[in-house]
Amino acid sequence: MTPSTSLHPTPLPLIVFLPPVSVLQQAGRGRHLWVNILLTLFGYLPGVLHAWWLRKQR
Repeated sequence: MTPSTSLHPTPLPLIVFLPPVSVLQQAGRGRHLWVNILLTLFGYLPGVLHAWWLRKQR
């Protein structure tokens, strides 16, 4: 296992189908969750990209 991977990464299907749920799992109820909900409401793809970006950051 490389140092940059976590023990429980968010599954990619969860990021693709339910971006806000994956952000909730990764970051908890905070700023990132509300940003992701707004991005998903404005357009599905921005929400997915934000969830994917957050997964890569953690």
